[in-house]
Amino acid sequence: MEAPDEWVAVFVGCVVTLTGLVFVVSDGYYASPTGPIPVDVSSVLLFVTAMGTVLAGVWLLVERPGNEHVLRVLVWWGGGMALTLFMATSLLHHQSQLGVQIMTPDAVRNNSLTVGSTGGLLIAYFYTKANQSTASLATEHDRVRREKERLEVLHRMIQHDIRNDMNVVLGWVDRLGEGASAEQRPTVDQIHAASEHVVELTDLSRDYVAVIVEGDSMELKPMELAEVLRMELQTCADVYPNAEFVVPGDLPSVSVTGNELLSSVFRNLLNNAVQHNDADAPRVEVAVERRSDVVRVTIADNGPGVPEGQKDAVFGKGELGLESAGTGIGLYLVNVLVAEYGGAVWIEDNDHAGSTVVVELHRALDVRTPATPNTGVAPEQA
Repeated sequence: MEAPDEWVAVFVGCVVTLTGLVFVVSDGYYASPTGPIPVDVSSVLLFVTAMGTVLAGVWLLVERPGNEHVLRVLVWWGGGMALTLFMATSLLHHQSQLGVQIMTPDAVRNNSLTVGSTGGLLIAYFYTKANQSTASLATEHDRVRREKERLEVLHRMIQHDIRNDMNVVLGWVDRLGEGASAEQRPTVDQIHAASEHVVELTDLSRDYVAVIVEGDSMELKPMELAEVLRMELQTCADVYPNAEFVVPGDLPSVSVTGNELLSSVFRNLLNNAVQHNDADAPRVEVAVERRSDVVRVTIADNGPGVPEGQKDAVFGKGELGLESAGTGIGLYLVNVLVAEYGGAVWIEDNDHAGSTVVVELHRALDVRTPATPNTGVAPEQA
């Protein structure tokens, strides 16, 4: 059943449509009262103008805006006709005072009503559309604001409650490990690894929420790439002592466009290179290539590699974010962040085994500091 205010729009729409049809017939009559309407510029313009009123009535019947919009339409419609009729009547009176004989004064008045009707309705139409767009944007802005607030609440809960509880669990596991037997030790190690992974996910959720909350307003600035890579390589070397991290020579001093979340990009890629590596001795090689306007960072591993048909899917590209068939939120976050920085990320095959992730970032103002040797990672052997 239609809402009560829709009947107002239907009624006004019918009146406007019928009025437009009357203008079409009467303008045609005055244009050629003794025969067919001549096809000339004036008659065509009058016909198009009269049809504008008809189309406005159809718009009211189809869209059926609220009463406040219908009232605006009536005001502009009536005001337009009153103004043009007043101007036409004043002009006719002035001409009469000058002794000028107007052969068809009714045609002048009727044409002025047609112009005023369509002109007023046209203004009302655009005014109504602008107001509806503003209201729609306000509603969407309010919805986004509420979603951000919910994300922030979820973020605080994850960071405070889950992280704190998992730190307690890790403490208990360490105590159990001190007295564990040789048979119990593998199980304790598995519990410890799973608990550390949960803590890692809380860090990941923090970065992800930061990206969602910042959105289009994410502030970008020059970031010294070597410092970010050096810090994340050292962290991964401490977390994965059985893995080998290799950097050919020194990391070049170059700054790229990004922000503090750039470290999350390389943290996730380095972790992924080890966590999904089935080699007995995981090996990850990181290289940086400076170009004229971009910097390419390659992270190669000796793992199982990525099938050709899944190279885009693992980043969630072309999919609905977290609903994609990727390997998890980490690589999706990498793709989102790199896109925010105006860069690109993709996967290539290695020459022998494994895969290579390529991150391409835009160069910013270079930080001119001397390159320093890497710590915590092995230099490439000649």
